[in-house]
Amino acid sequence: MPADFILALLVISSLLTMWKLGVFAAAPLRLAPPRTNRLTVWHILLVLWLFLVLEGAGGVLLGLKQPPGRPAALLWTHWAPLVADTFARLVVVVIMLLIARGRFDAAWPGLGLTGRGLPRGAAGGLIAYLLIAPPLYLTFFVASRLNEWLWHHRPPEHPLLQAMQAHPGAGPLAMLVFMACVSAPISEELFFRGMLQSFIFRLLAARRHGAGGGPVSRPAANPAHTHADARDETSVTNKLRPARAIATVTTLNPKPDTLNPQPAATVADRWLAIGLTALLFALAHYWISPGDGAWLPGLFLLGMGLGYIYERTGNMWADITMHAAFNGVAVTVVLLLHPAL
Repeated sequence: MPADFILALLVISSLLTMWKLGVFAAAPLRLAPPRTNRLTVWHILLVLWLFLVLEGAGGVLLGLKQPPGRPAALLWTHWAPLVADTFARLVVVVIMLLIARGRFDAAWPGLGLTGRGLPRGAAGGLIAYLLIAPPLYLTFFVASRLNEWLWHHRPPEHPLLQAMQAHPGAGPLAMLVFMACVSAPISEELFFRGMLQSFIFRLLAARRHGAGGGPVSRPAANPAHTHADARDETSVTNKLRPARAIATVTTLNPKPDTLNPQPAATVADRWLAIGLTALLFALAHYWISPGDGAWLPGLFLLGMGLGYIYERTGNMWADITMHAAFNGVAVTVVLLLHPAL
């Protein structure tokens, strides 16, 4: 059976399954957890500034303290950027958790981090990755071929392969695998989805209600929304939940913010926040690993998938697992295709 036919069949099956699970419907996002927060742009900038400073300063300090002698120095230059990047990521993870504890009404559960949510989130993240994988890799393939057809050159090698070629050896390879499958998914999902996406949809909801992002009042209840309507919404949720492979986390119900209430985000707010965050996610990876723009469409689609699963479930573990699965498959493919590494 031709590979192209198999890929097309997988893509069609994936899209039909997502449609059946309500991915393209408004109801799942309308009933999504609110994630009430008081994040500001200064919290976002603080995390970015800390990461850049720590990574840059760590690389400089480690480079200055490299051992004497050419072979040892060469080995140290392989380790230094990996250690600096991992250290910077771990520090900003701690900073983001401290910010979330004070700026989300339910602290870490409001961010989507609970012990009880881990098994469900991990399962949901794996299922979400399997669903998005066929259209995601098709996007990478088509973008690569269009790039080659339009500009007559192939896109550069995957950044992961470039890093592995630049840092050979078992030790650096183990560090790269740890970065790709552990530190990067945790730090990036906490920042892009947990902080940035939550801040963007809060800002959109506040501006829509004429508050400009400052303290706003929760909109008055709609008299037409009766108890029967509430029961209907609950019944819709209960009907959808067993059929969904990616279950909504119902335990993450933040306490109302009485000092700085915010209006509930609409479906349009959530989709716009997902799209803007996905765009910034793709551009950030392009900036970190500058090269051909052929990777951008696939990175944007990956960001859309990660943003959607976070909005739908409110479970950060699902995002971390999905991101780790994507990076883990990339590492595995690189190692299989380049066994010398």
